[in-house]
Amino acid sequence: MIYGKLDTDHKEIENLAKIKKAIDYLKETDLSALELKKKYPIEDGIFIFTDEYLTSSKEEKNPESHKKYIDVQYIIEGEESIGVSFKGYHSSGYDPEKDVTFYKDVEDEKYFTLNKGKFTVFFPEDIHRPGCNVKEKNKVKKAVVKITVN
Repeated sequence: MIYGKLDTDHKEIENLAKIKKAIDYLKETDLSALELKKKYPIEDGIFIFTDEYLTSSKEEKNPESHKKYIDVQYIIEGEESIGVSFKGYHSSGYDPEKDVTFYKDVEDEKYFTLNKGKFTVFFPEDIHRPGCNVKEKNKVKKAVVKITVN
């Protein structure tokens, strides 16, 4: 699923070959063998890491966006709800070292459930709020592939 607005400059679509490479890597790799939170290069401009955490209420999570990377998020175990929006307010400011901007408020946020074996792709203009409870706290193991934007 790619979800977007037609009036947004989607130059990131040029990265579809890299997104396919990321998805192929997820399919062909024993993700359980990857050490948590360690970055593993896939190729120049693409790396992966895994993480494990408990989901939280949406009020405990801040929406975020990135400038340098496209995120391919894949659920290895568990499930989470993810909010998506295109307009955020009251940001923390961009942190270039971590490539993240956090928001306190977003407009027209929509939620969907991502569960085991499913992935989603977030482009830099996509404000997303991952790690939220579906019904209650849940343990999630996730792989995130970061793709440098051309």
